[in-house]
Amino acid sequence: MSRMRTLGAGVLAVALLLSAAACSSDDKKTAANDRGKITFQDPPKGSNDIGLCYAYELDQIKDLIGGEENFKRLPPAAIGKDGDAVHGETCAWQRTEPNGDSLNLRIEIRDFGKDQAALLEQYADLQDGTIGAADVADLGDGAFSSSTEETSLLQVKSGPYLLTLSSRAEGKLEPIDVPTLQLLAASGLDQIK
Repeated sequence: MSRMRTLGAGVLAVALLLSAAACSSDDKKTAANDRGKITFQDPPKGSNDIGLCYAYELDQIKDLIGGEENFKRLPPAAIGKDGDAVHGETCAWQRTEPNGDSLNLRIEIRDFGKDQAALLEQYADLQDGTIGAADVADLGDGAFSSSTEETSLLQVKSGPYLLTLSSRAEGKLEPIDVPTLQLLAASGLDQIK
């Protein structure tokens, strides 16, 4: 027998012994699930400084978007870096069906601090650049919305903050409507006051 065959037979024998040992019964009850617990790491630095994401309960958003096992909360994200004049945070959730239909909700807040002029300029630029922008009454210090069959958008300025809520859908799903975005915006503004 050649050295390669001898080596191959030896490796095969060791593999069989190891697999037999792994399958042996030791009369211990095994746990229903031997996988470790899944935990989220701490959110990225700056992604919870304002606290907007705390305004939305996971079950509330899950009921709104639907999808059961196809629902996913995306990790929060920071907008800007330490020392930036404008900083903020983003919360996002999505539903993706096996057939490709999808629906997402994204809520962002930016803190302009004491630079009210920059906030007003940004807000005006966004409103001018948004197709079909319509003013929304009784929300923050000013708000406008826009919607199509696939998207809905709500921009709100309140104090030093610019709040953006958007929803996009593909396939047979529909985006979250503007009145619902208004309710979510009101909840968010209540959280950060």
